Amino acid sequence: QELVGSLNIYSRTATAFDQFDAELMRLYSVAAGQAISNSNRWRKSRETVTQLETALLSRSDIDMAKGALIALHGCSPDEAFDRLV
Repeated sequence: QELVGSLNIYSRTATAFDQFDAELMRLYSVAAGQAISNSNRWRKSRETVTQLETALLSRSDIDMAKGALIALHGCSPDEAFDRLV
């Protein structure tokens, strides 16, 4: 598990919270931590999707450049790609 935050509860008296309150706070903390973790996973997934969309859009440009190199140098598609990168 990963620590993503903390829940601090204060009281003026030492006996303000009973076992039920402690369990309720634990459940709330677990749920809040899961929500934060899910949010982080969603953000990372969104970044990956954006990168993949960009790669797909640039693929046609790469294919055209490979075609030009194949025509100019008589090389294979893999060799043309190697020349590009």
